[in-house]
Amino acid sequence: MRFDSLFYTLPLPLIYTISVAVVLCALAVGIYLGRRRVSKASIKEDASLGSAVAATLGLVVFVLAFT
Repeated sequence: MRFDSLFYTLPLPLIYTISVAVVLCALAVGIYLGRRRVSKASIKEDASLGSAVAATLGLVVFVLAFT
């Protein structure tokens, strides 16, 4: 069985459920790692994080403008 034919044989609600579960698991892991990192005592704020977030949001707005 080829891998690309797997998506054609699975029902759409199952693919949606699996996709949502993967995103929620990634979110939970990110929250866990972020809280663990913040709980350490000697961590300083990263000044370049604000510019990275601004750039990412700018790209999202750019993509949304064309849809």
